[in-house]
Amino acid sequence: MGEGEAQPQSIPAGNSYKWYQFDGSKNAQNLFLDSLAQAPIVMSFLALSIAILELAERDAGCDDLKDDEECEETVYGIKPSSVVTLSNGVMSILAAVFMPACGAICDYTPYRRQVGYWSAMFLVILNAIQVSIVSGAWEISVLAAMASPWLFSLHQLVHYAYYPSLTDSNHDQLVSYVARFDSGKYLANVLFLIIVFGVSAGFNMDAIGVATFGQILSLILSTPMFHYAWTNLTNVPNVAEKPEGEWYITAGFRKLRRTSKEVSAQNPPLKWFYITTLFGNPSMASIVLIGPTFYREHMNFSPSENIFATTIITLCAFPGAMLAKFLCQKKTVLWSMRFFLLSSIATAFFCAAVIDGPDKEAAAYIYSCIIGVVIGGYLTSETAFFPTLVPPDQEAELSGVYFFMIRVLLWLPPVMFTAANERSVSMNKAMLLVQTLSLIAFLISFKIGSAQYIQEKGNAYKSSRQLAAAKSSISTEQQASNLENDS
Repeated sequence: MGEGEAQPQSIPAGNSYKWYQFDGSKNAQNLFLDSLAQAPIVMSFLALSIAILELAERDAGCDDLKDDEECEETVYGIKPSSVVTLSNGVMSILAAVFMPACGAICDYTPYRRQVGYWSAMFLVILNAIQVSIVSGAWEISVLAAMASPWLFSLHQLVHYAYYPSLTDSNHDQLVSYVARFDSGKYLANVLFLIIVFGVSAGFNMDAIGVATFGQILSLILSTPMFHYAWTNLTNVPNVAEKPEGEWYITAGFRKLRRTSKEVSAQNPPLKWFYITTLFGNPSMASIVLIGPTFYREHMNFSPSENIFATTIITLCAFPGAMLAKFLCQKKTVLWSMRFFLLSSIATAFFCAAVIDGPDKEAAAYIYSCIIGVVIGGYLTSETAFFPTLVPPDQEAELSGVYFFMIRVLLWLPPVMFTAANERSVSMNKAMLLVQTLSLIAFLISFKIGSAQYIQEKGNAYKSSRQLAAAKSSISTEQQASNLENDS
């Protein structure tokens, strides 16, 4: 490896390091700092969403309506209550389109550290632009938010590209590191929301005040952490050479198609897992995206109450993760996934049947708690199941496909919710409509097969990969020998 490139870091025999020191690995410490920096950038958009809804209603002339009255006016051709969910859908479509190109950049460029640094800085700049919400220019904030998802996807993929170089082929140690990264990000999410809720409630802020404070706080917290992390990370080499004459976006799609066809033909359990997550993951992730609109428009929550409901969802994800761990041990990981998919459908029925208006505030908070447990449990089960389907030498390549599959339909739930809202369907019933994706995922999951079938197909897939690698090595040696003979 060249100077400045990341070297696999061996774990010292006598481990006297604290958990956050990552056995002395500077790269792991900086990636942990990057994980913490990502949290405020993401969470600040929730506060921004509440202000966008209020300002859109003001522009439509609906700011003086009574609590039981619905705004029938439009802004830019849609109801004000649809602005956030529709923009979320557009953002997710843009992220899905650019994601293969982002993966190709991670694979083919030798400048990952620079890409990681500047993607982080541009995210910070976009968040700074969103502070313009204080002037009432909500359209600028929406446009800036729409540019963020593909940059965030690129940043995350570069972040993940460092994982293989963190340890000296020690899989368990790497899993421990990644768990700490995720735990740190989760705690940062919760702390950020608690601070925003405390300040907004304590100072009785309006929606614009909450959004402005959230954006400024995210800038203060994220900017120095991003800068320090990415200026102190070492570079990592590109894992492959980009095919000559290819664009990054076409190279990314070609690789994605090639890998998907191979998985479909040789590893059916993994194929059906991918398709399950295609519907299951967005149905869970969409709850947080749709939440600010649901709580403000359907429940008439104040900004601080809206933030509090989101904080409950985030907090309850932790006991959900613990419950998933228990179910995975007592049953199977696949059983746990199905349990939480069914639970999300049952919770959506509860929402549709009970939470029919602002007078059901207690039921709305109970719903927030339950759905938080469900989201935490499902995502933990899904993440735990994926490694059991993947040969150890293909984790990086197949993780890219997994990353694409869980995000490519992230636009669908917000668009479904928007379509229902535009047809004046009650938002509690629109939440049930969104969770039909969980039912689809639940039914597809039965195609994955039994544990014995999964193991058989996994072993066969691993053997076919090893055979292909051996043939490739022999072919390379023959070509080298022919060149020597010719010379």
